[in-house]
Amino acid sequence: MACPAMNDRLRALLASLLAFDTTSRASNLALIQFIDDYLTDRGVTTQWLHDDSGKKANLYARLGPDDAGGVMLSGHTDVVPVEGQNWSVPPFALTERDGRCYGRGSADMKGFIACVLASLDDFLQQPLRMPLHLAFSYDEEVGCLGVRSLIAMLNASAAKPAMCIVGEPTGMQPVYGHKGKRAVRCRVQGLACHSAYTHQGVNAIHYAGRLIAHLLHQETALKQRDERFKPPYSTLQVGTIQGGTALNIVPETCQFDVEWRTLPDTDAQILYDSVRHFAEAELMPEMQRIDPSCNIVFQPLSDYPGLLTDPQTDVARWLAQWSGQDDFTTVAFGTEGGLFNETGIAILVCGPGSMEQGHKADEFVSVEQLERCMSMLKNLCQWMAVTAGNARSDYRLTLLRGKLQPTVKCHPGRLRQGDAGRGIVGQHRQHARHVAFGRRHAMQGITSAKQYQVSGFNGQLSDRLLFIQHGCHARIIHLARIGIPQIFHILKPPAAGWFLHQ
Repeated sequence: MACPAMNDRLRALLASLLAFDTTSRASNLALIQFIDDYLTDRGVTTQWLHDDSGKKANLYARLGPDDAGGVMLSGHTDVVPVEGQNWSVPPFALTERDGRCYGRGSADMKGFIACVLASLDDFLQQPLRMPLHLAFSYDEEVGCLGVRSLIAMLNASAAKPAMCIVGEPTGMQPVYGHKGKRAVRCRVQGLACHSAYTHQGVNAIHYAGRLIAHLLHQETALKQRDERFKPPYSTLQVGTIQGGTALNIVPETCQFDVEWRTLPDTDAQILYDSVRHFAEAELMPEMQRIDPSCNIVFQPLSDYPGLLTDPQTDVARWLAQWSGQDDFTTVAFGTEGGLFNETGIAILVCGPGSMEQGHKADEFVSVEQLERCMSMLKNLCQWMAVTAGNARSDYRLTLLRGKLQPTVKCHPGRLRQGDAGRGIVGQHRQHARHVAFGRRHAMQGITSAKQYQVSGFNGQLSDRLLFIQHGCHARIIHLARIGIPQIFHILKPPAAGWFLHQ
């Protein structure tokens, strides 16, 4: 039974996306081509970033003005396998039942991608005051491999976004943090012999056991706690192990996989280096005294950093406004957000569905969750759109990140020593002079004129301040929305604000 409350376009898009088998081992090019066709049919320019095999690709697109800053919506296109799971519905098809949409990837995370595409026309039908970026990656499920080339492209760009919403399933609750992960495969190469002559062999399982014991000792040392996470400390575990052929043969090989899930402030490299040093400095010399061919090899499997974005920043307040949820939290699973965050982009995670439904048989996302995601994107679109209220004097709002810039300490509407303005938007000298002349303020002897925009207590970037350096005098012109400037004298020389970017 179809869900009548579900948007027809959204339903069709979700059905199309679920029909592609984009298990990480397979190509995602057919799905990427589908998204590309959908975007280019609407006049949106796209960019593909292929992997070395040419069988997979990221897709990047950009709408709106060619400015720096703006908002990026990010999602991965690959899904986990369905083999060995007892599905009651076809996994690569949309099945609607009792307000739920079933299919592999419905929650993780094709539901979010479908919502982004379904809302695209809203963003295209009105001018935007800042760019909207779209980023769809491959191979997230096997170590966040694909997104790295996309991040390299963004780092090389002069116009990368200021913030990013990663649409992983969070129940539409804004998420500001998660742990990082480092996974490694360890292979111990010993020397086989008859078990009656163990002194002639090198028991690979025994040496693997000593490595695991070292790891368990390391786990007891991970005492740093952060109560914002569950569990509130870094963890490690050995998840798989294989070795040996028969009880009467000294095992020649043993292999195990280990993972660390670390708090954002914990350096997983130090933990990894510790076990490698133990293997190379203590175990391998013992093994090679019996046979020089014995060794221990470590193979990286996956590695991504943790995420911790201050929930008190403007970007967090904006997401709370768009999503209608101001109760921020952390999650136990990882995302591509930690990697995006290393570019200087402010990252938050928020998307439809629950990870409790992901990665298992009969994966689903509820229609209610999809509707809430559509509502968030609608609010984002309205916030980004040029309107009479936010485009006064032909001023274009741009979110920028970069070096700290000097500014006055003030809040909209008044100047008070010790207050801090936040959210500098840009420097438009020509525009600043135009506004000042338009208001007939004395401009003789001006050495500089810079327009800053600050955020009020509600996080909205709406009020503008014009800072004029006039000889030895400095003054602030507050450009209120009603268009009547109020003049404030600066109590002290301009000082650096704590969240000011140009």
